[in-house]
Amino acid sequence: MLGVLAGSFIPIFKDWWFAKSKQKEDAYYSSIRLICILEAYGDLCFEVVFDDEDNHFYNIPGTMPVNTPDPIKFADDIKWKSLMKSLSYDIMSLPDKAERVNNNIKRMKFYDEGWYSYRTESYIELGILALKIAIKLRCEYKIEDTFSSNKLNIPLGEIIKQLEDERRKIEMNNKS
Repeated sequence: MLGVLAGSFIPIFKDWWFAKSKQKEDAYYSSIRLICILEAYGDLCFEVVFDDEDNHFYNIPGTMPVNTPDPIKFADDIKWKSLMKSLSYDIMSLPDKAERVNNNIKRMKFYDEGWYSYRTESYIELGILALKIAIKLRCEYKIEDTFSSNKLNIPLGEIIKQLEDERRKIEMNNKS
């Protein structure tokens, strides 16, 4: 009798074990894809942030400002249900937030008062949000950043802190 019970539970346990392993594998791969997409989007956001009002792109007077990036388009092979539910909303709502920012910028005139401030503040927020989500994914799925392009050796958390400080300065200037 015990053998029959054990024999019936082995296939159930095996199926559960393989499904769990597959979900972990899908989550790991999907988080890598998302991290790459989010970090690239964060870089595009910061290009917009560092474009200034007086000397546009690469300090060439008279040039147009850096184009705002298109909202994120996620890859089709991401297994959304395998990822942390607590981050799913933040990840999936980012393209909508970017779309709203882009629409607001389009409604404003280039020379309107506050155009650059709104654009800069909005893209600081979007860039920081994208990088924070990428950091959370890296931590959750234990994915190290092995790319050594950070020649200044500044941790990503410190860069985010600097950008948040910059955003606060802009907000204080706008209130003055």
